[in-house]
Amino acid sequence: YSKCITSVLQNILNQDKYDVIHAHTELAAIAAVKVGKKMEIPTVVTLHGISTEKKLYKGLTRKILFEETLSKIDRVVLVGETLINFYSQFVKNNNNFRIVSNGFRTSSQHGLNEQKKFRTPIKFISVSNLVEGKGIEINLLALSKLNKMGFKEWSYIIIGDGALRSYLEKLT
Repeated sequence: YSKCITSVLQNILNQDKYDVIHAHTELAAIAAVKVGKKMEIPTVVTLHGISTEKKLYKGLTRKILFEETLSKIDRVVLVGETLINFYSQFVKNNNNFRIVSNGFRTSSQHGLNEQKKFRTPIKFISVSNLVEGKGIEINLLALSKLNKMGFKEWSYIIIGDGALRSYLEKLT
């Protein structure tokens, strides 16, 4: 999985400049941080829960995944307060961890309006299985709202496959 994703990600990033790599799940994080560090692109991983794959927490996989990957990635976004204790046990320093609950409400204090423009186009990449619960459709809907508000200086590439692929293609 990691070798395949690393190759695809590397090829896309060689074609253009991107501002951030956003991976979903522990395994996608391995490829994201490897390529991100090599190409000096900030990397983020969102961990939505605790994987039931017991092999992730043992031996060399544990060392690569947690001690190396989660420590080197620029931001680890944990979807819920309860995840910080679990993931903190695997790293020496969790200063790059942030808690972001699933979903939020916008308010006038965020200050979004049609007059604001991005300095340069912002480019997003998501790397995940295209299955329910990953939030790719939420990203697409949010970007659609930004587009309608006049924020059009962005692009979004999705790397992955799965049951929701055709639905996401239609939504795009």
